[in-house]
Amino acid sequence: MDVAVGWNIRQRRQNAGIGLERMAGRLDLSFQQLQKYETGASRISAAMLIRIAQVLEVPVGQLLAGATEASGDRDLPYDPEEHRVALALARDLLAIQDPTVRRSLQLHLRALARTGRETSSDS
Repeated sequence: MDVAVGWNIRQRRQNAGIGLERMAGRLDLSFQQLQKYETGASRISAAMLIRIAQVLEVPVGQLLAGATEASGDRDLPYDPEEHRVALALARDLLAIQDPTVRRSLQLHLRALARTGRETSSDS
């Protein structure tokens, strides 16, 4: 869920033409902290999410888009190594400039994850 929200923040910030350091300054954050929010490495408080939405001039709901789908994975056990791998994957995905390619990869990953869950539940 945190990765989905961070992804949305980054996309909206970039679409608005606001640099990481400038956005962080407007929020009274270090650019490193904002980067952690955008990658999902740090959880965003509700108050901060509202401030971010105000700076980006978007409804808070736009920043939460897709997060409800991600919340369906709460039953998965937390594994620090898998978390690091997931964050690295998210960073790689964010580095892809073409939104069509990013969306295609997202859909492929979702299909692979669904197939993996269906296969393990069939056994």
